[in-house]
Amino acid sequence: MSVVCCSTELWGARAYESARGRRDDWTLVTKPGELEKACADIDPTWVFFLHWPTKVKENVHGRWRCVGFHGTPLPYGRGGSPIENMLLRGHEATVITAYAMTDVAEGGPLYGDVGPVGLGGTRDEILARFSDPVSEMMKYIVRETPTPKPQDETKVVLFERLSPEATDKFWADPASAIAKYNEKPKEKIA
Repeated sequence: MSVVCCSTELWGARAYESARGRRDDWTLVTKPGELEKACADIDPTWVFFLHWPTKVKENVHGRWRCVGFHGTPLPYGRGGSPIENMLLRGHEATVITAYAMTDVAEGGPLYGDVGPVGLGGTRDEILARFSDPVSEMMKYIVRETPTPKPQDETKVVLFERLSPEATDKFWADPASAIAKYNEKPKEKIA
């Protein structure tokens, strides 16, 4: 059984190394431009997306079993900037949810979640805490091949992606960003 893991972040590479162990049938892809070729060459059983900056095309998620990881208890928190949005809404911890990838961003059936993962500290410190839970979830999915369960569409809460500038501003002074957010209307329900 071959596995492809996709991540552009260091924490994702660490999760990959931990889940792979000594197996030689796992491959790490770190550049979006290499994804389709790697999948075509390897024909993996599973493709895991730990942190990926681009939309995964249907010719990939429609052909291979693709699993994304998202830092919210889906369907709550679909959308971008999950860590920042969880902090803005006053959460001190989150879970990491594994979901089957479809054309709807974070909208596919759920394999499960793992956590809690604390949201204290810097962005890098928080993401570093994602490594072990994501590694364990990948091993579980490969070992058990669970059937994903549909999301409850009546409980969807959408998160708006922060621009790169807004993200930088958030992490420069999270307390001020949270205070400013609390002056605005709250979440959008789909």
